[in-house]
Amino acid sequence: MNSNSSTDCPFCTVATVSFVLDGETFHRCPDCGLIVKDRAGHLSVAAELARYDHHSMVADTGYRTMMTTFLRDFALPFATIKTAIDFGCGRIRLISDLLAAEGFLTACYDPFYEADEVSLSRRYGLITATEVVEHFRDPGKSWAILAGLPASAGIIAIMTRFIPADFSSWWYRRDPTHVCFYTRTTMNAIARKYGLRILCGDERGNVTFKKD
Repeated sequence: MNSNSSTDCPFCTVATVSFVLDGETFHRCPDCGLIVKDRAGHLSVAAELARYDHHSMVADTGYRTMMTTFLRDFALPFATIKTAIDFGCGRIRLISDLLAAEGFLTACYDPFYEADEVSLSRRYGLITATEVVEHFRDPGKSWAILAGLPASAGIIAIMTRFIPADFSSWWYRRDPTHVCFYTRTTMNAIARKYGLRILCGDERGNVTFKKD
């Protein structure tokens, strides 16, 4: 997930428009609405890991309920092949545990906690990426990896937050590990670029893709 030196949109390949908020530079695609934080504002890898290490969701039943609901609504109804990988699994690997309980043969990948590159060479019936894609420092590279993981008829289920009307006061963009922000139009551009089809989604930022 390295920084991208280009200010062109990785999905639309058009020049982005730069703007500054709170002393930080962002680049917005005029076509799909993608907003990326300039790499000068990215945390160091060590600082980013330190923030993730302080996440304390192990005993949080609310977080578990949220992930269970996400799988129920955006993954399980569409996954016909019972192999799965949780892309960006994090420290606690909750999603893989929930999928294993549903009968899936599960794998995990995370650049910080489960950096097993072999798992990225396999193909899966279900790929989950919950609260992950907003951390992509190089969205073009990371989405290409993600889009290459599903087997034929495989599913990619994404959880993020869509950009609201007022980006400047949005709490989500103030998390220093969040560097890439999406709209529904962005997701359509991603689907076109990587040969995916959107099966369903909502206004919050949950999207289910299928590889035909």
